[in-house]
Amino acid sequence: MALDRLDAVVIGAGVEGLAAAAALAKAGRAVTVVEREAEAAPIGEGEDAVIALDLARTLDLASQGLRFAAAPPVVGLSGERALILWPDRSAAESAIAAFSARDAEALEPFHARIARAAQGGELSASAWLTSASADGPPTDAVLFRVSPLARLLDEAFDNDLLKGLYAFGAIMGTGASPLAPASGVLLRRQSMLAAVAPDAGHRFVAGGRPELRRALLALLKFYNNADVRFAADVKEVTTERDAVQAVVLADGTTLRAPQVISTLPAPRHRELLAGLRRPLLFDQPSGAAVEPAHVKLTIGALPKLPGLDTATLASGAIVRFNPTIARLARAHGAFRARALSEDPCLELRVVPVAGHDKQRWNAHVRMPYVPLTTTEGPWAASRRDALGALCVRILDTIAPGFGASIEAAELRHPKESETVMDPRGAAALTAMAALDLTGVPEPRAASATTPIKGLTVLEPSLFAGDGDAGLLAAGNSARPRTKAGADA
Repeated sequence: MALDRLDAVVIGAGVEGLAAAAALAKAGRAVTVVEREAEAAPIGEGEDAVIALDLARTLDLASQGLRFAAAPPVVGLSGERALILWPDRSAAESAIAAFSARDAEALEPFHARIARAAQGGELSASAWLTSASADGPPTDAVLFRVSPLARLLDEAFDNDLLKGLYAFGAIMGTGASPLAPASGVLLRRQSMLAAVAPDAGHRFVAGGRPELRRALLALLKFYNNADVRFAADVKEVTTERDAVQAVVLADGTTLRAPQVISTLPAPRHRELLAGLRRPLLFDQPSGAAVEPAHVKLTIGALPKLPGLDTATLASGAIVRFNPTIARLARAHGAFRARALSEDPCLELRVVPVAGHDKQRWNAHVRMPYVPLTTTEGPWAASRRDALGALCVRILDTIAPGFGASIEAAELRHPKESETVMDPRGAAALTAMAALDLTGVPEPRAASATTPIKGLTVLEPSLFAGDGDAGLLAAGNSARPRTKAGADA
């Protein structure tokens, strides 16, 4: 079965893919999105979303009920005390003052420094050193690019819990140590910038990434020229004369289109592309992202956490357990050795489950620094079980009786799949780990590259908002067509 007259096929119905599809559909292009997961799959569940105001206006997402929200409160638990970084700075300063009066006074200039560093351009340290005009001290933008995260936080604050809260948020989803040179640049992550400088042009989405996806999917339904195919796995992307021709699905359906926008990791295209006359080379981005472990627990009662009331916990607060720079550094050391830390740092967020007569909650537990492979090989079922048990044990220690309230458990990451578990997948993951692609991500905007004619590969960035790469890809693919192309 072949479907013609498509202008573009988008692979992946995450935020980036849906943003690209919505922009193309709005521009009058006929577009189909293919997603291997089922429509009901909880993609992005429990995760925040930060988007540019321009993106929301360009796609008119407010018409689909999308709302902005303040940054979520971030809670650090240490012993019997809780430190809450409220989105309102004066409230945050009051909470910090209970731990350290000096740190409360230092919060506003620290936020201002992050904002200055984000607006200071991308001048490298070597360029500053060799510049004829470099007669003064380096800018915050330069210092953030060369300094360890720990040093910048030590300069700003005294309290270890406060420093650990910021360090945890900066390194989450990366393989960077807080002690590594240049790790300070992670303080410029878009999610952190949106929290400390809400007027900088990016905002948190109420309901997080699931709500942003819902709004994008609803928007696509308004266009007659847009379609989304769930549970549709891509078998290959066919080419002719080194240009994209069609996307072939596992069920034999062929989607013919001159443009393909892919949200898949770059190495995956080497396997999918068929018919190329020459090998396709991809540049590996500096500092590959490292997805944290994610355990979803369905619980019948909210945990009783020391120093934290249930109303704050139920509001969507992000709770980090005993976060310190020293513990993060130890966990990173285990990660580099391809081992799981025995004393990991955990992050918890609870979300109410709709559609039940009795109140239920989903507790999303995330853990940074999870290796793709272990010293014993790829992740197997037994290690996955041990990871889930480790999370429950830590939570049970802090909130006694938590384990008894668990009604269901699901390990969302690391995923177990045939690709990972077969010998070829195991060898590929081991080789990737050996390359040590876990450095500090280079500050860069989201981008969209075109390795061959008609194929656009999205490259999201920690330093850009959700949907930025998709919107950029759509702009590249929706340029005005020639008269000959339109007549055809």
